[in-house]
Amino acid sequence: MSHYIRASSLEGFSDLVRSYHANPNQILKEVGIVASQLRDPDAFIHYDHFLAALELSAQRCHCETFGLELSAKQGVNTLGLIGAYMSRQDTIIDALTVAKKYLYLHAEGLILTFENMNNKQCEIQFTNLSPAGLSPQKAQVTLGTCFYLLQDLVGVKWRVDKVCFRQNSPQNIQVFTDFFGCKPEFNCETDSIYFQSQFLNLKPNINHQLLDKILFQEIAATKPNSQLEQLQRIENAIKTLLATGDCTKENIALCMDVHPKKLQRFLAEQETSYREMIDQVRKREALILLKNHQFNLTTVALKLGYCELSVFSRRFKTWFGMSPTQWQESLNIEE
Repeated sequence: MSHYIRASSLEGFSDLVRSYHANPNQILKEVGIVASQLRDPDAFIHYDHFLAALELSAQRCHCETFGLELSAKQGVNTLGLIGAYMSRQDTIIDALTVAKKYLYLHAEGLILTFENMNNKQCEIQFTNLSPAGLSPQKAQVTLGTCFYLLQDLVGVKWRVDKVCFRQNSPQNIQVFTDFFGCKPEFNCETDSIYFQSQFLNLKPNINHQLLDKILFQEIAATKPNSQLEQLQRIENAIKTLLATGDCTKENIALCMDVHPKKLQRFLAEQETSYREMIDQVRKREALILLKNHQFNLTTVALKLGYCELSVFSRRFKTWFGMSPTQWQESLNIEE
């Protein structure tokens, strides 16, 4: 089965490759990624192509820490509206809970678990990073991105106690030490980051300049009409939060940095409602996802915020008078 992730997972890729005097467009072409896809962070790229791009780049750039260096160009901004949503959670552990629900859009089959090992230390463990024969670049970019994400959320107090990799020890360990601020361990049983549990209860650091940039990027893609811009931003927030299972009116308002009642009043002025917009976004996205054949039906249902395929199928039939499978079959006949 094919898996796809957001193009934002390769943010900073071209600049990094060029810094090693290699050709990023040629590498992308060889692994099956169209360079223009990276212009839209919400576009989807094939996950196997993403992994191939990491490995081939490490080879062409003669850089065994390519994944680690790529992660240094990422953080809360890479996640777009989800990053803004995480920044506005009550605690770091709440922000990590959001990340768990969203992670599959950045790494196929990746499971993030975090727990208090004792009263002082916490572990974030990444499962399914290093199956047999896989380049260590995947683990490097994932742990590195998590490190920078937490650094954005925690602020200047952030530090880690220990970082573990399942990969073999590299030639230049100092690069890892400088990156994480501690000497990492290799040939471990897990890919993990350990830090003080006290960080979990902190309120996320809100970088207003960064959040304004994220929201500005959302607005920039819309028509030059304030009401249309606002509706587009709301639709984008709904689309993003559907997959997390946290797409409530309160959380949409949190993303928009407005009070839920103000959001409700604005929608009423536009002769719509939160429920109607949810339905509108789901109908549109369902057709897009089914037409592209990128995901199986269960994954489509989950991306639209349905806990079960049967619930999505019944709703789809109410919308269009046929099941998702029948709609896809009718599309194939027309083609």
